[in-house]
Amino acid sequence: MRRLIVDASALLAGVAGRSEGTPALVLSALIESRFEAVVCPHLLNEVARGLQSRYFRERLEEGRAADVLAGISESATHFPDPEKPDAVPIKTLSIFNDDATPTNTAGASNGG
Repeated sequence: MRRLIVDASALLAGVAGRSEGTPALVLSALIESRFEAVVCPHLLNEVARGLQSRYFRERLEEGRAADVLAGISESATHFPDPEKPDAVPIKTLSIFNDDATPTNTAGASNGG
């Protein structure tokens, strides 16, 4: 199973976006454990802060933000916050089919 870190903004976009949009599909795949999501306290706090923002308070039913955060936390593998994280090249992996070949996204560099 692939082990992935999903950025907090992508998770928040999955909550707020169209149900058929890529961020929502990624969030759904995470909660369904279709890949191994990796989280740390900083990432979960960033998602929690976003869900507490006015934007989400106005759009989500009461209790929905807590349910989303719990779903992410319960479905993910937890690690401590990194002391000094290394830069990670931005790559796109298909988690919706069997294509495991990473593809560079626009503007991303793979060092070669």
